[in-house]
Amino acid sequence: MRHSKALLLLLLLVSLTASPLFATERPPSASNGNVRIGDKAPAFDLTTIDGKKVSMEESIGKKATIIVFWSFFCFPCQAEMPILQAMYDELVADNVSLIAISLDGPQYDDLVLPFLKENKITFPVAYDRETAEFFETADKFGVVGTPSTFILDDTGRIRFMHLGRLEASVLRGIIDSVDTKSFCADIIKTTSSKKVPDVSADKEE
Repeated sequence: MRHSKALLLLLLLVSLTASPLFATERPPSASNGNVRIGDKAPAFDLTTIDGKKVSMEESIGKKATIIVFWSFFCFPCQAEMPILQAMYDELVADNVSLIAISLDGPQYDDLVLPFLKENKITFPVAYDRETAEFFETADKFGVVGTPSTFILDDTGRIRFMHLGRLEASVLRGIIDSVDTKSFCADIIKTTSSKKVPDVSADKEE
């Protein structure tokens, strides 16, 4: 049953990439609507392939976090993992966290572990918990295919999400933007009647 789920994810991604949606300027979202840009990311607590605990909460208030949902049976995922490793080697100095969440399961260790070793993957790779219908964490995020990338700021808010493989230059630019206040995640109604000052620079007289 678990193998069939992994194959289902692969077939879903293939069907998406072959669909007319990818011919438009706006590709499909990484989420089915369970989460949106600006939302607080769902909490999770998982175990990595080497038995360590990993959770989103570890990064809140400290650093940006990249979360990638992937599967060994997804060829774009296989191509992206070395790219993520190169990013991880660079981003460690920038205090950025990277977590890969596997939608395969320990029953595929004979395939997954040699792949990770061959590609010298050192960032945390955790197994998602399988449910009767899908996977626990992936379901919380509304994952619809792999690879799916979610980038959180240091407050735990989702600042970016994407379905499909990303190049290192794109990831680098997104991480840089996460450090800036590029949008208002909360709309706060003002109670002041004072006129908002004009702060535009170099006003003409």
